Amino acid sequence: MTIIGYVYDRHNNLIWQLFDVVGFQCSWKLNDVSTGELTISNENLLDALLILKENNRIKVMEGQNGTERLLISWYMRGIEATLKNTVIKIEDMISFLDDKVLFNPMNYTWPINTLLQQILIQINLREQTELTCISDVSVSVTKKYEKWETFANVLKDLRENAYEYVVRDTVLYFNHTIGIDRSVPSNDYYEFVRDINSPLDRTIRDAKLVMDIKQMCNSCIGKDGNAYGYAEDLASIQEFWRIERSMTNSGNIQQATQNYVKERKDSIKEFDISPNIPDFFACDVGDVVRVYINSGNDLMFYDGTMKVIEKSYTAGEMTKVTFKLWKSKVKTIDLAEKLREINRRVGKLELQ
Repeated sequence: MTIIGYVYDRHNNLIWQLFDVVGFQCSWKLNDVSTGELTISNENLLDALLILKENNRIKVMEGQNGTERLLISWYMRGIEATLKNTVIKIEDMISFLDDKVLFNPMNYTWPINTLLQQILIQINLREQTELTCISDVSVSVTKKYEKWETFANVLKDLRENAYEYVVRDTVLYFNHTIGIDRSVPSNDYYEFVRDINSPLDRTIRDAKLVMDIKQMCNSCIGKDGNAYGYAEDLASIQEFWRIERSMTNSGNIQQATQNYVKERKDSIKEFDISPNIPDFFACDVGDVVRVYINSGNDLMFYDGTMKVIEKSYTAGEMTKVTFKLWKSKVKTIDLAEKLREINRRVGKLELQ
């Protein structure tokens, strides 16, 4: 296995190939800045100030068995050099967009995908970034952005915990969900497993469970201006005593308090899963995967889906690949429910 770096100028012209790679690591992230570091030897590095110029584009490839696979394709944000080696600091275009600001204030009611396109047009009139946008979010929003607001901050604001975004190559994806649903039986199916009955098939390195009464609520009072709402769940109160919370909200405050209690009235198990697979390309950031844990006790049992929110790659004598999944919250279930879950899973596996 070899790591090769291809360096392009800001007009996307290939100007150099970096072969003397002595170290590499990267981390892809969902809705956040992805980063990387490429360490090269100084021995055969010529025209370094031209090649390693800030904001030059760089592609890092993994070469194996005569084929190359893309690890990252981002921008150089800077370097750290010693007498022996040079470390190239790499960040993706989410960070690049933190340097792009609005020259004209915006105060419109537009569909989100139209708003993103208008901002890109404004930026590309001053500098051709080659960035294009693909978005399936057509929900109209009323937004006001002042002059000098950065494009990265606009993305964070538009996301509002309902949407997702990444930049791959020179395309900004801003969608309801990013990635492939690999949690249903298909050619893309992928499952992380830790089953006490199949110790040789484990693809989960570690898992942590948290149960905390502070995550619960079975009695809630809410306020919207001069309007109040109240909701409670008697069955939950009988089982766990009264766990009271308050909230503020705009809109239908009675419905908001009812929904709040409905979502939090049960005992909640929060799982933090650390997968263990050697293939960096097995699944991508934003993909939904199946997760199954059976550790032989009622506490550490999970059968559901999780989303990949980060993956990292470190090259060296022993290549290290790590994945990070979104923490999943599920309600605790009694024995009868658990048996039904196991029977459902067995039936599903028989269909595959």
